[in-house]
Amino acid sequence: MDINRFCVNDKTLGSCWGTVVTFDLLEELISYEGCKMQFKQRLYEWNGTVYLWFKDMSRDPDGLTGDNYFIEVGA
Repeated sequence: MDINRFCVNDKTLGSCWGTVVTFDLLEELISYEGCKMQFKQRLYEWNGTVYLWFKDMSRDPDGLTGDNYFIEVGA
């Protein structure tokens, strides 16, 4: 999987890099690859698109450098 190939330009946080996934793929990552996903927050892009931001804490327990995953939930 191409990690950190997509940028969400959030109105508050600025640029946030990660991978866009579906709910099904996120569930698969949790079930089969042992990822420990933590919901971080909703991201509101300038074009009106809303994303849910999840971080894989299994590779990054301090939360500073782990893989980010986004699920597009609409505008």
